[in-house]
Amino acid sequence: MFQSSNKKNSNGDMSLIRAVREHRLDLVTTILTRPECTSKTINEKDSYGHTALDYAGDSNSEVDADIIKAIAASSHCNSETLRQKFGAYGYTLLTWAAKAGDLDTVRSVLANPDCTEETLNHAVSTGETALVLALAHAEIAQVILASPHCKIKTLNRKIMPFGETLLIAAARVGLLDIIKSILANPYCDLSVLSQQNKQFEIASSVAISNENIEISELIKCAHQKYTSGVNELEAYGEILQQNIIKFLDLYV
Repeated sequence: MFQSSNKKNSNGDMSLIRAVREHRLDLVTTILTRPECTSKTINEKDSYGHTALDYAGDSNSEVDADIIKAIAASSHCNSETLRQKFGAYGYTLLTWAAKAGDLDTVRSVLANPDCTEETLNHAVSTGETALVLALAHAEIAQVILASPHCKIKTLNRKIMPFGETLLIAAARVGLLDIIKSILANPYCDLSVLSQQNKQFEIASSVAISNENIEISELIKCAHQKYTSGVNELEAYGEILQQNIIKFLDLYV
């Protein structure tokens, strides 16, 4: 029999933690919706120093994934919860959701009133932030890029081991929609376009070396926008058309 959500049992466990450890999504949901449930209930540590997220993140089961989602969506999920690291790679709720391709949980975290720029910039033990982990899930990356918490520090953060920004990485693998979202971010400026990796490459040169005309010209037009005030969309259409013709002339 589970005790009240804010009391410990004889073993020093919280009832929420016990529910998570027994993979009881139904009980987790019940505890999170009880009137006496608070942020302390979610963030409380047991006698071993572990939280409910620690136990849920220590498993790859579908039930525990649903438990993590429930905690993220709870109104009691606060800044302490958002900062918690769990699992073998030190995931936060946002990095876990980005890796898992869980759009609903990403939106829950971004909508949380305690979400900040720091939330977006947390890196897992292997160095990836939520945005980097979301490169395999374009819609999630775009949602994060559109967040008001996605600012210049996030855009200019370097990804190890090659020291590439998100823009350079996206240019390298041809992620046009993500590049458009980066350029549409209100904090995007000349510094974002001019960042270099360890090989002294910038995003536009990476796109050119990969023969991706559309991306290279889009970045070039954005560069012109910040250096000479050229309207990006008008310039983009004209320059892209010209270079496609040149490209066809070279390879036909």
